[in-house]
Amino acid sequence: MEEGKPSATAVISAMFRANHLLWDQPPKILEDTFALQLSGCESETALKAQIDQLEAEFARATNPGLAVALRRSVTAAVVTRSRYLEGEVDEAIKRGVSQYVILGAGLDSFAYRRPDLAKVLHVCLRSRSPGHTGVEADSSELGRYRVAGQPESGAGRFRKGRAD
Repeated sequence: MEEGKPSATAVISAMFRANHLLWDQPPKILEDTFALQLSGCESETALKAQIDQLEAEFARATNPGLAVALRRSVTAAVVTRSRYLEGEVDEAIKRGVSQYVILGAGLDSFAYRRPDLAKVLHVCLRSRSPGHTGVEADSSELGRYRVAGQPESGAGRFRKGRAD
């Protein structure tokens, strides 16, 4: 992991959330409208090229059918995990929970996609990455949120820190 940059797994998760939104057939499991910008890809075409490259590399190492299955499986796992957790947060709020701590918050856009929760939920981003303090990890993520059209002050409901 490079200092001040999101991890490869965070970027890949964003890429596959964007892949789902853009190209998977309805119904959508998760609609992460920030995922493309967070992925670091400048356009849908660039995202498709990156995903195609990943699939081609895996196909060369294994076989094309397995590469397609892996892409579909990774996309399903990433979006299902996010959607499940967000559903659980909705249920927890109904029970009176007022804080949501995201460990290893790799390019998560939940708080930005759900501004309606700002009045009832405090979201904490906590980095657990060795060598990354929470502020460093979160600073790179908040920079990507600004690229996605959100002002830095819009991140005020995030509390930065490091989980020990």
